[in-house]
Amino acid sequence: MEIKPRLGSLFAATSLFAAGAIVATATAANAATFTYSCEVYDSATKAKIIHVYNGGKYAGYAMWNGDPAGSWPGDALRAYDGLADGWGVVANLSTGRTATTVGHNSPYYSPWATGDLTEGNHYDMYVQMKNGDLVGSSGNCLVTA
Repeated sequence: MEIKPRLGSLFAATSLFAAGAIVATATAANAATFTYSCEVYDSATKAKIIHVYNGGKYAGYAMWNGDPAGSWPGDALRAYDGLADGWGVVANLSTGRTATTVGHNSPYYSPWATGDLTEGNHYDMYVQMKNGDLVGSSGNCLVTA
């Protein structure tokens, strides 16, 4: 009679270990190696872009457009997610303005986040990559209104 409870305990312990291994594997699968690059996109509109790569694959970008041009508004921030990797792109401006792809399937362009800023002022733009509670962040890219 004592063997059955022990076997049950052994089974329960083995099941917990297996579940722990699955969680660890899932966490490892969510790990990412991001690289970022900031560059001028269009000097006439003061547009700058931070490109994001995940493990060497192009993942998306954050874009700033200082002056209006065609259908692009001025003083505008936008995010783009082009890689179905489970990570969303959040474009941030030092004013607190954000544009995000979080919660949308890629490929996805966020709407432009706009609002008038003082002409000629400089701000920092940066990118956060989000996957649940996990966050990866770029360095700052100086932009001009």
